[in-house]
Amino acid sequence: MLNFSIEIWVLVLGVCCTGVFVWMMLTEWSYLGTGLVRRSYDWLSPWYEGKWNSLEYQSEEFNQRLFLSPVLGQVGQDENAKVLDLACGTGRLSLSLLQSHQFQGTIHAVDFSPKMIEVFRRHLLENQISSERVTFEQVNLQEWTAESLHAYDVVLLLEVSELIPDLPRLLNQISASLKPGGLLLTTQVGKRFAWLFRGRFQSPGATRKLLEDSGFESVKVDSWRARYDVVLASRSEQL
Repeated sequence: MLNFSIEIWVLVLGVCCTGVFVWMMLTEWSYLGTGLVRRSYDWLSPWYEGKWNSLEYQSEEFNQRLFLSPVLGQVGQDENAKVLDLACGTGRLSLSLLQSHQFQGTIHAVDFSPKMIEVFRRHLLENQISSERVTFEQVNLQEWTAESLHAYDVVLLLEVSELIPDLPRLLNQISASLKPGGLLLTTQVGKRFAWLFRGRFQSPGATRKLLEDSGFESVKVDSWRARYDVVLASRSEQL
């Protein structure tokens, strides 16, 4: 009887440990601190772009409708247009913009992983894109502040909001960095995954309220992947 009880407890403990490990992976270790997240992205940088081979990323219809069209519609062909790409990673959307003949502006790319930025820089060389059109900043978004107020036409914050413990502070900084009427293109975790991110403002209602409290309006949510919905929000015209 005693041995049976011990075996049951060992099984329960193993199931619990496995569950916690899977949860930590699905939340990208973000509840254990940003240092571990940064190291994991540094390590994954050579293979990170493999995910872009999936159907959700390869869909031209999704890419054009959800990402390129809103940004290009905001900046037009303005040579003075400025885009801020927060958590830029290896630069997928920024590179698409830079390869578009319509986009004539510049990009300020921010990430906390030096290896991700290194891959982004390499892509600029491979695609013969002038390095003068992109500036880089390596900083943790938990510490990032808007040094240039009302400077950007568009801010990108893709596939990362759920990893930011203090998202309200970051959104306030983003709001301060945008021009009146500027566009925020971001993502929120889809309904099937939102329960994983307790306290991270990932439900549709929580996201909308948080954006409105940060000075955004005209919040629009579109379905994209099972993991993410795409969110568009306009900065209020009022300063």
